[in-house]
Amino acid sequence: MSGLPSIVIVGGGLAGWTAAAALASEFKHHAGKVRVVECGEDEPFDLSEEALPATRLFLERSGIDEDEFVRQTNATFKLGTEFAGWPAPGSTFFHPFSQFGTSIETLGFHQCWFKLRRHGAGAPLGEYSLAAVAAALGRFARPVADTSSVFSSFSYGFHPDRSLHREFLRRHALARGVHTNAQRLVDVAVHADGGGIDALRLEGGERLSADLYIDCSGGAGLLIEQALRTGYEDWSRFLPCDRAITWNSSKTDALMPFSRKTAHEAGWRWSVPMRHRTGNGLVCASRFLDTSDMRRMLPESLESEPRSYAFVNGRRRKMWNGNCVALGAAAGFLEPLEATGTYLVQSGISRLLKLLPGSGSCQTNAEEYNRLAVAEIEQIRDFLALHYCSSARRGSPFWDYCGQMELPGSLAAKIELFKSRGRIAHYGGEAFSLPNWLAVFAGMDVLPLRYHPFADKIGFAELKERAEMIRAAIRQAANAMPDHRTFLALMGAT
Repeated sequence: MSGLPSIVIVGGGLAGWTAAAALASEFKHHAGKVRVVECGEDEPFDLSEEALPATRLFLERSGIDEDEFVRQTNATFKLGTEFAGWPAPGSTFFHPFSQFGTSIETLGFHQCWFKLRRHGAGAPLGEYSLAAVAAALGRFARPVADTSSVFSSFSYGFHPDRSLHREFLRRHALARGVHTNAQRLVDVAVHADGGGIDALRLEGGERLSADLYIDCSGGAGLLIEQALRTGYEDWSRFLPCDRAITWNSSKTDALMPFSRKTAHEAGWRWSVPMRHRTGNGLVCASRFLDTSDMRRMLPESLESEPRSYAFVNGRRRKMWNGNCVALGAAAGFLEPLEATGTYLVQSGISRLLKLLPGSGSCQTNAEEYNRLAVAEIEQIRDFLALHYCSSARRGSPFWDYCGQMELPGSLAAKIELFKSRGRIAHYGGEAFSLPNWLAVFAGMDVLPLRYHPFADKIGFAELKERAEMIRAAIRQAANAMPDHRTFLALMGAT
């Protein structure tokens, strides 16, 4: 363990303390080698108040009790996201954290469903997903490990209060030996050869040096950009939204176990239910709607002062540059359409832990980190862009642009493969796999020209009957789940 590097994290926001909590668990009795400089907090908009199912694994690896996390962050459970008005005005689809149906005669259920839809039969795809049906009923239960049970076919994430989430991880890291500095960062000294950071100078004169620096300072990128001039790759042509306004409301309705993203004329708005309040946001493209027009779209009476943010979807040209690794908005930004902000921080710190170079430097580790990090964020970019380019909404400048905008080559190829053969290419290590892509394609009414020929080995009447049996079993299982609010109360989360 003596070869562990000393690490300084710059940024006391959620990204910084996520990294600190993971390092504290990994370093155990050597957590004192990790220090957090609580200045340059990541922006509140950087990470939305949603967490993907991968957060469950992060909590487990960090030695955090999931129930305690839910109780202390005022979280609710998240079975997926409802997309209202995205396929077209007045239409809705649900993206669940769930499989769809079960294989029939070794053939993936989606190929059987394609055949049914081609012949005008079969229910909407969401009715074959336990997470989607349970969410619509306002029910929740944890999945089971037995893969023969329908209750093993789904997963879940969370809706934690952002500030409580940060404080929870901060307490966890400090209790395990991580140190903190509250002084403001004044200057960053860079090595003469430009190959990395030499030291940080804090207000009051303290000088901090480390083997590795983690930049969690948000979009400002105090280390990765302002000091090291790494550069930024702008993805506005693929993801044109660049402004957001956020506010809170106390109304939580029936405390449904999902978030809602509603399309509007120049972007979309979100609603995230927590136990004590609802988080709201309005996202727009400024070239189609200016900030004053955005404010006119807000509710007439607000319980909190709205906050405005500007952002640029994209990434740093390197996430690991020299002896500096960027996480959160310091590494890149993707709008919170699919709640990937928290995921990218967790994934980044997990990747870093596998590639830590010890007390010395290792350029090979940095290159591998960047290769994997770029592939991951580009795959997420493509998934988000699919929501826009596949929508049939037209009649406003924003959606007209989305319907004919340039697409990344990787996304164009994926869409073509799906439309022609019903296949979804998967390369491993992706945040979103086949069921996620399938939910959006089917939700947007994008269906392939032909289904897998093996589906014709099953007679149409038999296929229809078996699909209906799957649908009925899922409905029965969902009805057997407790009410979401009741489930929370039983675990002491009131």
